[in-house]
Amino acid sequence: MGAFAVAEQLGLSLGQKEIVMIAFKVVHEKTMHQLLLQEYMLEMAPISILYKENV
Repeated sequence: MGAFAVAEQLGLSLGQKEIVMIAFKVVHEKTMHQLLLQEYMLEMAPISILYKENV
C-alpha cells in the first residue's frame, strides 16, 4: 500500500495523471479494506475474549 502511495505522490509531482488515478484507486480501496478489518477486529476480539466465543 505504501508503494502505491509513493507512486501517487510521484505522479502528482511529475504531472502524470494516469499514474495518479491508478494509484489513488488502489490506495483508496486498500485503505477501506484496512479500516474494515481494523473495525472488525476492534468489535469482535473483545467479545471473543470476554465471552470465550469463537469469531
